[in-house]
Amino acid sequence: MKINPVNFPWLESPKRSSIENALQELVLFKAVKKLPDDRIELSEIGQLVIMLQQDPRIVHMLFNACVQGFGTRQLKANLN
Repeated sequence: MKINPVNFPWLESPKRSSIENALQELVLFKAVKKLPDDRIELSEIGQLVIMLQQDPRIVHMLFNACVQGFGTRQLKANLN
């Protein structure tokens, strides 16, 4: 789903600064991508945030550790 949360029809709209701060954090941790038309697209990390129901910072760290092979090394160490 590609939406712009600033223009989303909230029942009780949060402060614009709160939305912008949250979006900056999600972009920083690569959970969302900003599209040229100012909409937001969920990334692969963002999908993991939803699946794991964890803070985007933790999911970003775990994702990067797995990409770099740290999870594989630890698994192999635990199996020996």
